[in-house]
Amino acid sequence: MNIINRQIHCSTFLIKMLFSLMFFVTEEAGFAEELQLSMQEISFQTRDNFTIFGSWITPQTLEPSTQKRPTVILLHDYGFNRREWGIFIPDLVERGFNVLAFDLRGHGQSKDGGLPPIEYLMAIGVPDVEAALKWVSAQKTTDKKNVNLIGVGVGADIVFLGTGQLQKKIRAAVVISPTYSTVLEGDLMSKEPRAILFCASTKSYNGMGVLAAETLSNFTKEPKKVVVYNSAAHGFTLFYKHPEIKQEILSWIGR
Repeated sequence: MNIINRQIHCSTFLIKMLFSLMFFVTEEAGFAEELQLSMQEISFQTRDNFTIFGSWITPQTLEPSTQKRPTVILLHDYGFNRREWGIFIPDLVERGFNVLAFDLRGHGQSKDGGLPPIEYLMAIGVPDVEAALKWVSAQKTTDKKNVNLIGVGVGADIVFLGTGQLQKKIRAAVVISPTYSTVLEGDLMSKEPRAILFCASTKSYNGMGVLAAETLSNFTKEPKKVVVYNSAAHGFTLFYKHPEIKQEILSWIGR
């Protein structure tokens, strides 16, 4: 029996790893069916009529298509794109979450010239998240009372700010490897956020990652939690160096 369980666990792991590779390259419908999930390319308009591109991934079940599910919106780091989330999306879908992963302005398919300054992304990030929330809320399978945000790096900074300014629309959030930009740009923090899990590593940017996470935690209302990993892993690297971060996140947004 133990051998069978190990074989099943191994097969599931391999399928998830294959999805990560496939999602990074392309979104192939046939492969998605193997994972019992549905993927589609989407786009939505922001307040200033900028077009943001993303991927909408949902569980493929025998339940009616109108079944309401918890939803997660994913924000990647500066200089990356939404494909990086292939390492974690299968785990979210397996737990029954709808997932929207979109490219930040100036990244991936949402390009309009070169990479914009980080300060610009920080300023425009929350309105863009608000536009994503509007799109997600219009989907029949979205449980509007259970929408969560997860971000990495600059995406994490935007998640922190968004959770404060849009807190009535956000159930919980996860901030992974935040930068010190949010702390320095104190004028951006108009409201204290709540229900945030902070994840950082001890040696990332010579300890600045942990300092940023702990500082932002001080500006966060309960419930909140700070998880520190003993390594120099930063951003998406945490998922590879410390795979236990997945369960930490799933437990937090699944409370």
